[in-house]
Amino acid sequence: MTLPVGKGYWPDALQDRERKWLVSTSRLNLLQIAQREEHADPLGITYLQDDAQHLQGLANATFDGVVCNLALMDIANLPKAADTIWRILRPGGWFVFALIHPCAPISSAEGTLLHAFHDYFEEGFWCSSNPSSVRGRVGAYHRTLSTYLNSFLTVGLCLERVMEPQATGPFAARIEGYDRVPVVFIAKWRKAINP
Repeated sequence: MTLPVGKGYWPDALQDRERKWLVSTSRLNLLQIAQREEHADPLGITYLQDDAQHLQGLANATFDGVVCNLALMDIANLPKAADTIWRILRPGGWFVFALIHPCAPISSAEGTLLHAFHDYFEEGFWCSSNPSSVRGRVGAYHRTLSTYLNSFLTVGLCLERVMEPQATGPFAARIEGYDRVPVVFIAKWRKAINP
Protein backbone atom coordinates (compact mmCIF):
# COMPACT_ATOMS: atom_id res chain seq x y z
CA MET A 1 0.00 0.00 0.00
CA THR A 2 1.20 3.53 -0.66
CA LEU A 3 0.00 6.60 1.22
CA PRO A 4 -1.01 9.03 -0.31
CA VAL A 5 -0.22 9.76 -4.00
CA GLY A 6 -1.08 8.06 -7.19
CA LYS A 7 0.62 5.79 -9.62
CA GLY A 8 4.25 6.66 -9.37
CA TYR A 9 7.71 5.59 -8.35
CA TRP A 10 6.94 3.16 -5.52
CA PRO A 11 4.31 0.95 -7.19
CA ASP A 12 6.35 0.95 -10.40
CA ALA A 13 9.68 0.27 -8.65
CA LEU A 14 8.29 -2.43 -6.37
CA GLN A 15 6.00 -3.92 -8.99
CA ASP A 16 5.51 -7.62 -8.47
CA ARG A 17 2.76 -9.56 -10.21
CA GLU A 18 2.29 -11.63 -7.03
CA ARG A 19 1.47 -8.54 -4.97
CA LYS A 20 -1.58 -6.33 -4.96
CA TRP A 21 -1.19 -2.58 -4.58
CA LEU A 22 -3.66 -0.23 -2.99
CA VAL A 23 -2.95 3.47 -3.18
CA SER A 24 -4.79 5.92 -0.95
CA THR A 25 -5.14 9.67 -1.23
CA SER A 26 -7.65 12.14 0.13
CA ARG A 27 -7.23 14.41 -2.90
CA LEU A 28 -9.81 13.65 -5.56
CA ASN A 29 -7.82 15.32 -8.36
CA LEU A 30 -4.78 13.09 -7.68
CA LEU A 31 -7.00 10.04 -7.49
CA GLN A 32 -8.55 10.81 -10.88
CA ILE A 33 -5.14 11.32 -12.50
CA ALA A 34 -3.87 8.03 -11.05
CA GLN A 35 -6.97 6.14 -12.19
CA ARG A 36 -6.54 7.49 -15.75
CA GLU A 37 -2.90 6.36 -15.71
CA GLU A 38 -3.87 2.92 -14.41
CA HIS A 39 -6.53 2.58 -17.10
CA ALA A 40 -4.01 3.55 -19.84
CA ASP A 41 -1.23 1.29 -18.50
CA PRO A 42 -2.67 -1.31 -16.08
CA LEU A 43 -0.44 -2.51 -13.25
CA GLY A 44 -3.19 -3.99 -11.09
CA ILE A 45 -3.27 -1.06 -8.66
CA THR A 46 -6.45 -0.34 -6.72
CA TYR A 47 -7.06 3.28 -5.75
CA LEU A 48 -8.97 4.42 -2.68
CA GLN A 49 -10.07 7.90 -1.69
CA ASP A 50 -9.60 8.06 2.06
CA ASP A 51 -7.79 10.03 4.74
CA ALA A 52 -4.41 8.51 5.72
CA GLN A 53 -5.08 9.55 9.30
CA HIS A 54 -7.97 7.08 9.53
CA LEU A 55 -8.33 4.70 6.54
CA GLN A 56 -11.69 3.66 7.95
CA GLY A 57 -12.48 1.53 4.92
CA LEU A 58 -9.59 -0.84 5.63
CA ALA A 59 -9.65 -3.74 8.05
CA ASN A 60 -6.95 -4.33 10.65
CA ALA A 61 -3.84 -6.31 9.63
CA THR A 62 -4.55 -6.02 5.89
CA PHE A 63 -1.13 -5.24 4.40
CA ASP A 64 2.34 -6.79 4.33
CA GLY A 65 3.86 -3.38 3.65
CA VAL A 66 3.06 0.32 3.52
CA VAL A 67 5.05 3.03 1.72
CA CYS A 68 4.57 6.74 2.41
CA ASN A 69 6.66 8.77 -0.04
CA LEU A 70 7.05 12.50 0.58
CA ALA A 71 3.64 12.82 2.23
CA LEU A 72 4.00 12.62 6.03
CA MET A 73 4.66 16.34 6.12
CA ASP A 74 1.25 16.88 4.48
CA ILE A 75 -0.62 14.99 7.21
CA ALA A 76 -1.93 17.16 10.05
CA ASN A 77 -2.31 14.48 12.75
CA LEU A 78 0.90 12.45 12.59
CA PRO A 79 0.23 10.34 15.73
CA LYS A 80 -3.16 9.28 14.32
CA ALA A 81 -1.59 8.39 10.97
CA ALA A 82 1.10 6.35 12.79
CA ASP A 83 -1.58 4.50 14.73
CA THR A 84 -3.52 3.81 11.51
CA ILE A 85 -0.42 2.48 9.74
CA TRP A 86 0.28 0.16 12.69
CA ARG A 87 -3.37 -0.98 12.60
CA ILE A 88 -3.44 -1.91 8.88
CA LEU A 89 -0.05 -3.70 8.93
CA ARG A 90 0.00 -7.45 9.43
CA PRO A 91 2.28 -8.77 12.19
CA GLY A 92 5.80 -8.80 10.73
CA GLY A 93 4.76 -6.19 8.13
CA TRP A 94 7.05 -3.35 7.08
CA PHE A 95 6.61 0.39 6.70
CA VAL A 96 8.92 2.73 4.79
CA PHE A 97 8.63 6.48 4.69
CA ALA A 98 10.60 9.13 2.87
CA LEU A 99 10.13 12.79 3.70
CA ILE A 100 11.71 16.11 3.01
CA HIS A 101 14.40 16.36 5.68
CA PRO A 102 13.34 18.87 8.35
CA CYS A 103 16.79 20.48 8.11
CA ALA A 104 16.77 20.64 4.32
CA PRO A 105 17.18 24.08 2.84
CA ILE A 106 14.29 25.47 0.86
CA SER A 107 14.44 27.56 -2.26
CA SER A 108 13.77 31.27 -2.13
CA ALA A 109 11.59 33.09 -4.62
CA GLU A 110 14.81 33.76 -6.56
CA GLY A 111 15.72 30.03 -6.64
CA THR A 112 18.59 30.28 -4.16
CA LEU A 113 18.78 28.18 -1.01
CA LEU A 114 17.61 29.41 2.35
CA HIS A 115 19.48 27.39 4.98
CA ALA A 116 17.77 28.74 8.08
CA PHE A 117 14.22 29.56 7.12
CA HIS A 118 12.86 29.21 10.65
CA ASP A 119 13.50 27.75 14.08
CA TYR A 120 13.98 23.96 13.71
CA PHE A 121 12.21 23.37 17.02
CA GLU A 122 9.14 25.42 16.09
CA GLU A 123 6.74 22.78 14.75
CA GLY A 124 3.65 23.62 12.76
CA PHE A 125 2.25 24.46 9.36
CA TRP A 126 4.33 26.69 7.08
CA CYS A 127 4.56 27.80 3.46
CA SER A 128 7.70 28.52 1.46
CA SER A 129 8.33 32.09 0.33
CA ASN A 130 8.86 30.67 -3.18
CA PRO A 131 5.37 30.79 -4.76
CA SER A 132 6.46 28.57 -7.65
CA SER A 133 7.59 25.71 -5.38
CA VAL A 134 5.34 22.89 -4.18
CA ARG A 135 5.72 24.04 -0.57
CA GLY A 136 4.98 27.60 -1.62
CA ARG A 137 1.67 26.48 -3.13
CA VAL A 138 0.48 23.86 -0.62
CA GLY A 139 2.69 24.27 2.45
CA ALA A 140 3.62 21.49 4.87
CA TYR A 141 3.78 20.57 8.54
CA HIS A 142 7.29 21.10 9.86
CA ARG A 143 8.30 18.59 12.56
CA THR A 144 11.59 17.63 14.14
CA LEU A 145 13.10 14.25 13.33
CA SER A 146 12.44 13.16 16.91
CA THR A 147 8.72 13.90 16.45
CA TYR A 148 8.59 11.70 13.34
CA LEU A 149 10.55 8.88 14.94
CA ASN A 150 8.75 8.99 18.29
CA SER A 151 5.32 8.97 16.62
CA PHE A 152 6.04 5.55 15.12
CA LEU A 153 7.95 4.20 18.12
CA THR A 154 5.02 5.15 20.38
CA VAL A 155 2.56 2.99 18.42
CA GLY A 156 4.90 0.00 18.64
CA LEU A 157 6.71 -0.10 15.31
CA CYS A 158 10.35 -1.19 15.48
CA LEU A 159 12.88 1.02 13.70
CA GLU A 160 15.15 -1.03 11.41
CA ARG A 161 17.08 1.57 9.44
CA VAL A 162 17.37 5.28 8.69
CA MET A 163 19.05 7.00 5.78
CA GLU A 164 19.94 10.58 4.86
CA PRO A 165 21.12 10.06 1.29
CA GLN A 166 23.36 12.65 -0.31
CA ALA A 167 21.89 14.20 -3.44
CA THR A 168 23.78 13.43 -6.64
CA GLY A 169 23.47 13.91 -10.37
CA PRO A 170 20.92 16.27 -11.94
CA PHE A 171 19.00 16.70 -8.69
CA ALA A 172 22.09 17.88 -6.84
CA ALA A 173 23.10 20.13 -9.73
CA ARG A 174 19.69 21.78 -9.95
CA ILE A 175 20.24 23.99 -6.89
CA GLU A 176 23.66 24.76 -5.47
CA GLY A 177 24.07 23.22 -2.02
CA TYR A 178 21.74 20.24 -2.40
CA ASP A 179 24.78 17.94 -2.40
CA ARG A 180 26.05 19.32 0.94
CA VAL A 181 22.99 18.90 3.18
CA PRO A 182 20.43 16.12 3.57
CA VAL A 183 17.34 16.81 1.51
CA VAL A 184 15.51 13.55 2.22
CA PHE A 185 15.13 11.39 5.34
CA ILE A 186 14.12 7.73 4.93
CA ALA A 187 13.16 5.26 7.65
CA LYS A 188 12.19 1.59 7.57
CA TRP A 189 10.03 0.09 10.32
CA ARG A 190 8.64 -3.33 11.18
CA LYS A 191 5.55 -4.39 13.14
CA ALA A 192 6.41 -7.09 15.65
CA ILE A 193 5.12 -10.59 14.86
CA ASN A 194 3.60 -10.78 18.34
CA PRO A 195 2.61 -7.16 19.04
